[in-house]
Amino acid sequence: DFETKKYSVIGTVFMDSECDLDCQNIILYGHNAFSSYDAGTDENGNKIDNKTLMFTPLDQFKDKENYKKNKTVNLILEDEIRTYEVAAVYYCKLIEEDGYLVPEEDMYYYLPYYGNDYFDTYKEAITREQFYSTGVDYSNKDKFLTLQTCVEADGNLRLIVLCKYISTEFYSG
Repeated sequence: DFETKKYSVIGTVFMDSECDLDCQNIILYGHNAFSSYDAGTDENGNKIDNKTLMFTPLDQFKDKENYKKNKTVNLILEDEIRTYEVAAVYYCKLIEEDGYLVPEEDMYYYLPYYGNDYFDTYKEAITREQFYSTGVDYSNKDKFLTLQTCVEADGNLRLIVLCKYISTEFYSG
């Protein structure tokens, strides 16, 4: 747990092993604490709301009104804060291939870099699958932060929040 620094049974957010912080597309994965998950109590004995855990709040981006209130995402690093704007929110259906669950060819959200031809294909697929249009313009020339979590109702779906890089603020700690 990032706040208490204590062990958490629901894990932690992690970056894709193919990425580094200089990639065009930084992919972060985190669990969704499903409604049936009992998060227990905090140090004061208050019940922990599982809707606040890990990447569970990403579900709120499915609603355009919540998007309008929360358009930016900050990636806080050791000496910088990178700000991103949510560009698209969509479900990605996974299919079984050679014993693994993978996206269909046009939905590879987990690539650290995108070639021009593939990016156009990917963007078309996003436009087809997104919950709503954010109005954010993005292209293969941009940098991205992709947030991925599982979906409670379907083990073969992933919720993807694609965020476009806006700026970096440096600080010394």
